[in-house]
Amino acid sequence: MNDAKKNKPIFLLYLVSAFLLSTGCDHRSTIIMNRAETLMTEHPDSSLHLLEQIQSEQLRTARTKARYALLKTIALDKNYIDVADDSLARAAYDYYQKHGSKAGRMKSTYYLGVVEENGENLIDAAIHFKEAETLAEQLQDNHFLGLACQHLSGIFARNYDHNEALKYAQRAEIAFLRDKK
Repeated sequence: MNDAKKNKPIFLLYLVSAFLLSTGCDHRSTIIMNRAETLMTEHPDSSLHLLEQIQSEQLRTARTKARYALLKTIALDKNYIDVADDSLARAAYDYYQKHGSKAGRMKSTYYLGVVEENGENLIDAAIHFKEAETLAEQLQDNHFLGLACQHLSGIFARNYDHNEALKYAQRAEIAFLRDKK
């Protein structure tokens, strides 16, 4: 038997091992993200702690990178950590504009608005909250509709447009009341 034939099974073993290792990291990070997402509402501090255990090199695909970026942005916001650097939120937004679900697009748009508002970039924040408002209406998601309208009300109030601020405050109230039903 020549050397090429002897080495072929070993080469295939290395190739399969490399594939399993690379997908294994992605699988592990997916499991952690699933757990973090489950904890997000009731225990956002635990969710953030889990997400911080994921190393960027463990995120192999654009999909997992975007999901991680969105979940971490949400966890930071829910832990009252005001982030003004939009790089993480922007990564999620850019992905979900072209891929994934409409709900992912709505959330990434809303949270990019939150980050922009934190950075005092109120015009871009308002544009993203308006986009999130439209998506929430399409999805009939009263919770995010209320949140987007609440932020829009605050932005208009800060700019002394009290009529628009009141209009969006009323829209937020209606959406939150519908969400409780």
